[in-house]
Amino acid sequence: MPGSRERTHDLIHAGGLALMAASLPVSVYFMSVGQLVVAANWLLRGGYRRGLAAFASNRAAWAFSSLYLLYLLGFFWSSDKSFAFGMWLNKLPLLTLVFFITASPPLPRGSKKWLLLVFSASLTVLSFISLGLLAAGGVQDFRELSPFVSHIRVGLMAAFSVLALAWTGLRVSFEGRPLGLSPRFWKNACLITAAWHLGYLLLLQSLSGILALLAAVFVLGARALWAGSPRLRLVSLVLLSLLVAGTASLLAWGWLAVHRVHDEPLDSPETHTSLGNPYRHEPHIGLRENGHLVYVYIADEELENAWGQRSELDYYGPDERGQELRYTLYRFMTSRGLRKDAAGLAQLDEEEIRAVEQGIANHNYLRWPGLLIRVHQTFWELREYRREGNPEGHTLSQRLEYWKAAREAIQRHPLTGWGTGDYLLAMAYGFEQIQSRLVFQPQMKPHNQYLSMMVLFGAVGLLWFLWAVLYPAWRLGGFAHAPFVAFLVIVLASMLLDDTLETQAGITFFLFFYNYFLFVKDSSS
Repeated sequence: MPGSRERTHDLIHAGGLALMAASLPVSVYFMSVGQLVVAANWLLRGGYRRGLAAFASNRAAWAFSSLYLLYLLGFFWSSDKSFAFGMWLNKLPLLTLVFFITASPPLPRGSKKWLLLVFSASLTVLSFISLGLLAAGGVQDFRELSPFVSHIRVGLMAAFSVLALAWTGLRVSFEGRPLGLSPRFWKNACLITAAWHLGYLLLLQSLSGILALLAAVFVLGARALWAGSPRLRLVSLVLLSLLVAGTASLLAWGWLAVHRVHDEPLDSPETHTSLGNPYRHEPHIGLRENGHLVYVYIADEELENAWGQRSELDYYGPDERGQELRYTLYRFMTSRGLRKDAAGLAQLDEEEIRAVEQGIANHNYLRWPGLLIRVHQTFWELREYRREGNPEGHTLSQRLEYWKAAREAIQRHPLTGWGTGDYLLAMAYGFEQIQSRLVFQPQMKPHNQYLSMMVLFGAVGLLWFLWAVLYPAWRLGGFAHAPFVAFLVIVLASMLLDDTLETQAGITFFLFFYNYFLFVKDSSS
């Protein structure tokens, strides 16, 4: 029967989107499968003329999908045509997903909100997996808490879920009794899960996710302050004041904690340990932990012997993070104000010995919450990068190096960029120009989406990109909808610290929810 056939295709379309939503935090493979289900369902459904007409009449969809045209045009001034072809395949969802969504009939009545809940449920399952990994004791780095998809993407997803679920719990109605449960249950479940996801975001220590969440809260607060009711304006003013004061205090604490200096008189330092072994003093190196100089009062032979009695790891070998263990030990002992000799090592308990083996270089990291650790590490990396100019081994300082290289590449072709296929050639040129101490690798992209667009397509391409993203939202009234504003701010903020559209997880997250808010409709819309 025609009606039954249409209902079946409606359910398959909704199922394909639900599979995409569920896969976002946990499976790159099923992200693609969900898109293929949506595409195959449209092809098997028929009614091509109607679907093509729906897409052709949707100016906002045309504007957004023009991003793919930008990648096509960039082929003509590229020298590496094979790389350009690979980029075309990777960016094809910029065109196909919006097409198949706008060319398909609306979802069944009231089903749209469940896509968001499916996504959040999947993220919740991932959070329990992460806690299981943490409890099992096999996690050496917070990045390992997201075993399926990059923790950077998962951090952004958690930041978005916090705000989207809070809005859903406060503002969305649950008609009837879905799954036999009351609307009050669903609202409370959304609010409790939002709080859980906030805790998960902090556990992940995702700096980009935390900063993106703060940016979204700030924009939403400013939006309410501008156009809200008098009561909402007052609440927004208080919350914004607390947000600004809290953020400023945290940043000031991080800066002061890293840059404090303990005076250490070294005009005539002691030359030998209590066991009679000579100390090595190199204060000119200038490296400090908790204000203390690291490269003073070092007795390597004595410390090596003492270490061998406490640990099976080689003193001159790597720790469990691949760093040279003795340098981790130097920093850890210095952070406690200890000399690097047998007497100093004897003051470390078993928990601290184990921390050194795991690559933890500051004793405060054993007791500080994850957010404080991340802030402290960030300022420490920046200080070290400024002190010695070596970005090796530090995430943020490496990003600064990538940005410098991207700037050099942009200056070579500022208006139209290097073209779709010459991404790696452009970055290799930039690294050569700045004479970076990093060995260039193909994955060394700008780690800033705006810089990436300028490397590829110049200032013209960056303006095109911003227009293609913002114009549809303006035309379809997206800026009047707080959850969409939160999503867009989170994504745009993330693009300052990462190439969000250069990975499958990143581009799928962006495309799914951009389409969800602007182009996915259900029959109640």
